[in-house]
Amino acid sequence: MTSSRVKKLIKKHRFRHTLIHFIYSKTARYFKYRKQIQIKNWVKKNTEFIKKNKLPCFYFDSDNGFCDIGGVKFLYSSDLSAGLLGLEYKGVFEPAETNLVLSNLKENSVFFDIGANFGYYSLIVAKNVKGAKIHSFEPVKTTFNHLKKNIDINKFNRIIKPNCLAVSDKEGEVRMTSYLYSGDHIVKYESTNKGLIPVKTITIDKYIEENNISNIDFIKCDIEGAELLMLKGAVNSLRKFKPKLLLELNEQWTERLNYNPKEVIDLLKELNYEYQIVGEDKKIHSSSGDLEKDLSIGNNLFFYSRSLS
Repeated sequence: MTSSRVKKLIKKHRFRHTLIHFIYSKTARYFKYRKQIQIKNWVKKNTEFIKKNKLPCFYFDSDNGFCDIGGVKFLYSSDLSAGLLGLEYKGVFEPAETNLVLSNLKENSVFFDIGANFGYYSLIVAKNVKGAKIHSFEPVKTTFNHLKKNIDINKFNRIIKPNCLAVSDKEGEVRMTSYLYSGDHIVKYESTNKGLIPVKTITIDKYIEENNISNIDFIKCDIEGAELLMLKGAVNSLRKFKPKLLLELNEQWTERLNYNPKEVIDLLKELNYEYQIVGEDKKIHSSSGDLEKDLSIGNNLFFYSRSLS
């Protein structure tokens, strides 16, 4: 093959390479542009939906959705079976309970969030209580991962310590499910084995000992009927620190663990605690002495030590 022939072939292939590169670059830019347009249209469409449905605190950042509540960002995810508990629609969650928690905390308070879910109370306390130290407990792994993301997004890593643990009356292991509705993960041992996962348990007394915690100011606990077990594993800490408590008591849930809500009242009464009810009307009500009547007003009870009242 002559040198002139070789040169012609090289020139020909160079042209083909240049042409292919040109077509590819133009095509890529075209599809990239189309993708950008699709994203912009998607954001525009959802932004209009948000305004139409009066969701002023919900917004999009890149391909993520957030709720901004008082400067705290809550990441929206389809992994959360109950969404953001209405934050995305109402812009508020349990306002009376939230005010109650914040009004009973002061600078440098220690707050335990047991049954933290995606971190609503943990993040709100971190944002509003200067110097607070927060210990959050969420046993369901998918929800726990979401809790950690929210902590990271808000840069509260030095304030909140997340724990993927179930709080109970003894150390060990329980079975839970991650496929039911958020707030419905505890199952009976004789029930279906579908989707059950082992979760480590710890007591509050043991956790305080292991982490050299010198005080607790407030415990918020919403753990699907296992509140009595939590209290039994925290008796020494309750006696020593006398923290205020916000507990949800629901007879439908306590039945699954074979006890009556009155057992919670009796245990705390022995520890010199009294309670008030956070009503469905968002007001604080004094106890009538009749638990059944009190729980008809609301399921969230605020306990405080008589020695501190």
